[in-house]
Amino acid sequence: MMRPPILAKATLLCLMSLMLCCEAYADVRIARSVPKADDILTQTPLTVSITFSEVLRPNESRITLVDDAGKTLNDGKVTASLDRTTLTTPLPPLKPGSYTVSWKAVCLCDDHRATEGSYSFSVQ
Repeated sequence: MMRPPILAKATLLCLMSLMLCCEAYADVRIARSVPKADDILTQTPLTVSITFSEVLRPNESRITLVDDAGKTLNDGKVTASLDRTTLTTPLPPLKPGSYTVSWKAVCLCDDHRATEGSYSFSVQ
């Protein structure tokens, strides 16, 4: 049987490990995206997919697409890969022009803090 002081130390170590985990996962970054930043496409993409550096909370994350007139073209809802690192959103047919992908990614380990960013691509 474990003595109370040892149990308390073990519990404290576990809690400290969880806190370090959250600190380590706080900075979510893009690992890969389709379309990529600054892509010039000859055909309209059907989706935007972004793979992130960390496991995400898909229900709290989003991807939106805005055209060069400032109009939002989708609802921001995403589907996630089984490992919850890739988010995908469907797109409507796009006309030639410039588009900005804005994303919000909430890390699974994070305390509901979000990392946000954006990048652009164009369709000819």
